[in-house]
Amino acid sequence: MRLEAVTLDAEESMGGPYALRGPGGSELRDRIEFGGPIVTPIDSSYRPGDGDLQAFIRGEAGRRRFVLAHMSINFPPTYPPPLTRAGVRVSLDDDGHTGETIAYSIFPTHAGTAYDITQGFSISPTLAVGPVSVTLGSAGRSTTDHGTRDFVVGGPELSARPVWAFQRTPTQDLFGSTRLVMVIQVPAGRTGSLAVDLTAEVAQGRFRKRHIPLPAAANANPRSVTF
Repeated sequence: MRLEAVTLDAEESMGGPYALRGPGGSELRDRIEFGGPIVTPIDSSYRPGDGDLQAFIRGEAGRRRFVLAHMSINFPPTYPPPLTRAGVRVSLDDDGHTGETIAYSIFPTHAGTAYDITQGFSISPTLAVGPVSVTLGSAGRSTTDHGTRDFVVGGPELSARPVWAFQRTPTQDLFGSTRLVMVIQVPAGRTGSLAVDLTAEVAQGRFRKRHIPLPAAANANPRSVTF
């Protein structure tokens, strides 16, 4: 899967040392790379040994077909200013504009890092008389909170506009690549299409690019993949 750097445009005019000036105004460059989608039909040749899957495909034949789409987003090594948020919004449609071409399922829906936070207090009063110091005793209490901070949240499923939202956490910078996967439902006899919008945020503002060029596009429109 080939990754391509995507330059995002500022949603509003921005100044400061991190606003890169271009013909259209402020830009954010070299911070997001995107690849795909690679689309594979889910039919009788896909996992032929999976009886439940094949029964489902046969049951939907004549009404719907399904395809598997793989994409990838990569955040190159961090340099100032760090990305605080990013988003991938997929727009699904078909040549009949039926509204029935949707993300049947997506992955990941959640991914994050575990955390432990200990909160507490202690009391240790001291009585000082002249050069002598006497400790009167101590008391304390602490509690530990366990959980996961989401680095990426995806959804909703059964939607023509699914989104993967990424956010920086105290233990996870926006760095490295993530595979994004969808099973797409298309009405039988229709040609589906897929387009992608990207967003990113730094402390100085928000950037966006609508219908980015897709490295996997093989049709006349590089901003859309058909299947």
